[in-house]
Amino acid sequence: MLSENSKKEFASTIAAFLNKHGADRNLIVIDGYEFKVSAFYEISINSINQLPDGVIQFQGNSKITRTDVASGVTQTNAEVVFHGVAFMSTDTVGDEYLYKVQIDQLKNLLK
Repeated sequence: MLSENSKKEFASTIAAFLNKHGADRNLIVIDGYEFKVSAFYEISINSINQLPDGVIQFQGNSKITRTDVASGVTQTNAEVVFHGVAFMSTDTVGDEYLYKVQIDQLKNLLK
């Protein structure tokens, strides 16, 4: 079970990972979203939970830069909500690190 401090730390780590690796589909897998996402920013992780197998499940929102693959039109500041899981591992000295994020649901935020 994650403590409140651990939740805040993991939320910060996930947000930083999304921000840094937003365009890398080897590190951030996005299922079922019709646009190509090239950046995540202004990220807020609103809920976080550790599953029994150690995987971190999270929900949040952010702005993204996305491109419509068919037309090639790029949009910045698109607001989205997302649900996903973060995969952690332990290095040789015993520190945990985030190595992959899978976004299972990414939806446009309607205003």
